[in-house]
This record gives sequence, structure tokens and C-alpha cells, in this order.
Amino acid sequence: MTAESVIRSDGRRCNAVVAWGDGKPPYLLNSDPDSRCQAMDGFRPAFQIDALLESGQVKLVSRTDAGIVLSILPDRARLQSADPAIRCAASLRATVQLDPKTFFPREIDGEAVETGCDRQFEGVVHYDSMRRTGPLQSNFRKGATFRMEFAFQRDRFQTPANSYWIPVEQHYSQPWNTSAETLYYWGRQVRIAPGLKGHTLEKEIRTTAQEFGVESQTHFESVGHPDVQKP
Repeated sequence: MTAESVIRSDGRRCNAVVAWGDGKPPYLLNSDPDSRCQAMDGFRPAFQIDALLESGQVKLVSRTDAGIVLSILPDRARLQSADPAIRCAASLRATVQLDPKTFFPREIDGEAVETGCDRQFEGVVHYDSMRRTGPLQSNFRKGATFRMEFAFQRDRFQTPANSYWIPVEQHYSQPWNTSAETLYYWGRQVRIAPGLKGHTLEKEIRTTAQEFGVESQTHFESVGHPDVQKP
């Protein structure tokens, strides 16, 4: 599946599908950005990085000119939170490497070792629906492992404030529910043979960034009367 970053009318972004590997026409592909983003609002990342970094169980492992390494352990106090994002982040054991200049994470490796990421939800189906009963179960739950790598994208016009970081590589290995008969992903449901014992769901995500824009300069020339200028 291929997705792109879409800009809403208020300047916020979302990810929307532009192509499926099997040729399925993407949902709302030719619609306006606001409609495409609204359709994606129900899809959440596996966990929120900021919630992980706010853990109360963080230990400094090392600090050198090359980088800062943090160890994060499950935060049992936050496992009781009413916020599902906080409960999930509190369930993770992770090693985080920070950039020494910006303190932004360059790499995150971890595992869900508590049950705070285990959740059920009602999925939104944008494509041909399949018969199913009951709520959906998240694949990112206890036993899942992950690795994320980030890269710094410098502003092409040399304006440091406009530079940013993106997750260029992500890998997730998630335990498969042996009783599941359907995989739900970005509004699609795919039938899976039941009874797959000992299997895992492997997910690879690669992100590329391309900045569009042109430099501009304003020139004035005199037209007619010397006090009248035309841009």
C-alpha cells in the first residue's frame, strides 16, 4: 500500500492511500484534502512517541557527542490511565537514541511487555465489507516488537526553522490471533485462513520526503509616471 501526506485547509496533515498493491482503487482518491483526511481520522499509529517519552521510568544509559541513549521501562502507575495512548506507552520497554543537538529520537527499539496496548475497537470499512461479529482487536499488543529509524530533513532554502524529522524506516512484528479470520488495515478487510498458530504479522513501512517550493523575489519596474510602480 502506498500513501501520501495530504494537507488540510487548516494546514494540518494526514496520510491517505494513493495505491493498493492489488490495484484496488483508493477510497476518495480524487476528493478534496479535507474529505480524504476526515476519512483517515479513525486510523491511529501503533503508539504515540510523545507519550512514550513522558514515561516516569526513564534512565540515562549514555551521553556522548555521537548521541544520547535512554532506557525506558514499563510505567505501572500510568497503566491505570483512562487515556488509551498513555496506557499503551506505559506498556512498552524501549531503547531510545536521541540526536545530541535537537534531542529528537533517531532510533527507537522496543517491545510491548504489558497489556496496555491490547484494545478492541469498532473499525471503519471504506471498501467492500465482509461478514464479522463483535469488535476488532488490535494487532499491536503484548508481545509485539518494533523498530523505528528517523532522518533529519534539511530545509532546501537553508531556513533551519523549516527543517524537520521523518520516520524513514519502521518495522513491526506482532503476534497473530489464531482465531482471527480477517485482517483489517486502513479501511480494508482481507480474509485470512483461521487457526494460524505461532504466526506473526510483519509490517514494514518506508517513508520518503520531497519538499516542493520555489524561491521568489519581488521586482519593481516603472510604468508611465515615475511615481507609479508595477510589481
